[in-house]
Amino acid sequence: QQLREANPNSAQAARDVSVSLERLGDFLASRGQPGDAEAALAHYQQCRLVLQQLREANPNSALAARDLSISLSKLADVLTRRGQPGDAEAALAHYQQCLSLRQQLQEANPNSAEAARDVSVSLNKLADFLSKRGQPGDAEAALAHYRQGLNIAQQLREANPNSAQAARDVSVSLNNLADFLASRGQPGDADAALAHFQQSLSLSQQLREANPNSAEAARELMISYERMSHVTALQAEGAAAALALQQQALALALQLHQQNPGSWYFQRSAAISFHLTAFRAHAAGNEALSAETLSACYALLDQALQAGMAVDPPMRQLHAQLAPYFNAARDKEE
Repeated sequence: QQLREANPNSAQAARDVSVSLERLGDFLASRGQPGDAEAALAHYQQCRLVLQQLREANPNSALAARDLSISLSKLADVLTRRGQPGDAEAALAHYQQCLSLRQQLQEANPNSAEAARDVSVSLNKLADFLSKRGQPGDAEAALAHYRQGLNIAQQLREANPNSAQAARDVSVSLNNLADFLASRGQPGDADAALAHFQQSLSLSQQLREANPNSAEAARELMISYERMSHVTALQAEGAAAALALQQQALALALQLHQQNPGSWYFQRSAAISFHLTAFRAHAAGNEALSAETLSACYALLDQALQAGMAVDPPMRQLHAQLAPYFNAARDKEE
């Protein structure tokens, strides 16, 4: 900021300020302590103002346009999470402006994979927002955005068949579209959602095989198994198959937890996977497995709380719900 004050006409000085504001906003948005969300929002808003000025001063700069698009996307994300009056309208405007900037960049750089990928990401974010908002016409617009985003991701993968990122982007787009169809529930949606989930799972399995030491690849495969389990459970007589898929997800969650024993993130994932497995086992009539995995879920949460980990409110609530049952069982054994 001091450098910018000393060099008010320097684009580099202004951009450096914007980068610092964005990173501080990122940190506060992820930390989640009281007051952090508002502070993060203020930093993101200040960052956007700086970048808008840079964009206006450099209308032909692709870097200035892309920087502003990233800032708009992050600001929209924060407003969407906050959910105060007026936030949804502001978030939508930011998502739309972000998409417009990225489409302009893609038109100006038709051979740029980065520009195309940015458009695909924006389409998926805007589709997510619209699908959750649920106003008249939102579902149709969301579906169109999901399909367009998937189409771009597939084109990028065809042009870069050896790119793990391109394959992952297709997998994510398939999952997003499948989630939307599974929740919409119109005739034919369930079958289409299942087909998309299966295609995504196949891609995730290929990525895992090609990157056996990648925690991200393992996590993505775990999520694919869980999503397949969910949609399979909705089918007639799908309980046993859904349980088998969830058990594969659990195996990956436990591997990640064992490889990262000090990480609450992976311990949380394992606890959730145990809980989902207990639910699927109960639905499939395997009460012994249900009780075993529910006990393991409680044990992981209890261990985290005893160790003083920063357990988030939903997981604290789950621990509190399970505690009376397991404490009573422990007292009975003693």
